[in-house]
Amino acid sequence: LEYEYVFLINTRNDVWEGKRKYNKGFRLPPNIFEQDSEAAIEEELRRLFFVSITRAEKYLYISYPQMKNDGALLEPSQFIEEIKQPLNLPVEYIKLTAEAQLHFNVLRFNTVQKPVLSELEKVHVNHVLESFYMNLKVLNNYFDCPLNLVQKAKLCNSELLCMVL
Repeated sequence: LEYEYVFLINTRNDVWEGKRKYNKGFRLPPNIFEQDSEAAIEEELRRLFFVSITRAEKYLYISYPQMKNDGALLEPSQFIEEIKQPLNLPVEYIKLTAEAQLHFNVLRFNTVQKPVLSELEKVHVNHVLESFYMNLKVLNNYFDCPLNLVQKAKLCNSELLCMVL
């Protein structure tokens, strides 16, 4: 399974190598399962990293931030260094302009405006909802998978979605 473009983001040391610390919240007795050594866990993480980069057919982009929002420096994953030096891969440092950062923050923190219905659409929606009821079968379908309701919807003349019960 290969893709023309593969993006590995946030490839920081504390993210990739930090994964070995997960699932260590409780310990099983050593006689139930064989405990993996730290070297075996690191080798498994390395294998996972290299499998992810070999999915790239043509273009591979590996990125990581240099610092946190509070200014603390971050280290790239050790696996990046392991492939960068032998392959002599180019490194491109990207510095966003103040305008680009402002644009990103506006998109990131801006509230999404809800759609506004015209009076005619409101009348139609209210009319449809007056006769709408959710019977047990529809409710069970919704609990099973909320998309089931969407799959059973049809377009009405006004191109609004109406439920077909």
